[in-house]
Amino acid sequence: MNDGYTYGFGRPKFDSVPAAGSNTGASTGSAVQGVNVSDLKVGDIVTFTGKAHYASANAASGPACKPGKAKVTAIYKTGKHPIHLIAVSGGGSTVYGWVNTADITGKAASQSTAAAWTPKVGDIVVYNGTKHYTSANATAAKSCKGGKAKITQIYQLGKSKHPYHLVRVSGSGATVYGWVDAGTFSKA
Repeated sequence: MNDGYTYGFGRPKFDSVPAAGSNTGASTGSAVQGVNVSDLKVGDIVTFTGKAHYASANAASGPACKPGKAKVTAIYKTGKHPIHLIAVSGGGSTVYGWVNTADITGKAASQSTAAAWTPKVGDIVVYNGTKHYTSANATAAKSCKGGKAKITQIYQLGKSKHPYHLVRVSGSGATVYGWVDAGTFSKA
């Protein structure tokens, strides 16, 4: 350790997660206590406290976003930013990308109801979004109206940008007919 080079780093396993709203410090160097990657699974609803998200798990920089409730959609344990989050409708967040575990304070209070239902083909849902896509990995969105819809396909959950294909339910006022993001609908 006297030669001035850093050969590695470590992070102690903390026994508890700070309460939402507690002062956890900045995410750049001060003692920040987030969740352990092993404590999370795809589908968990968490409280995101960060201010940036990244296009990949190892990106050097990323755009700003707002904190709030978000859903875990992928986990890459060896990445610099190992957790992929998508904002939950009505949760205040604008996150849609890979984030640091230090920027996650814990599972949100509504976790028990979110974990009780796993969307599957044939489910009737209430779509809360305003855009849909022509394919599961399309970048250009088209406008639509939310409302009741049916899940007709699920494509590469946790890997594709818009993994759920929804078709409007007649008479519901919805115009959605395309691929949508995870976390943009709830069970009807």
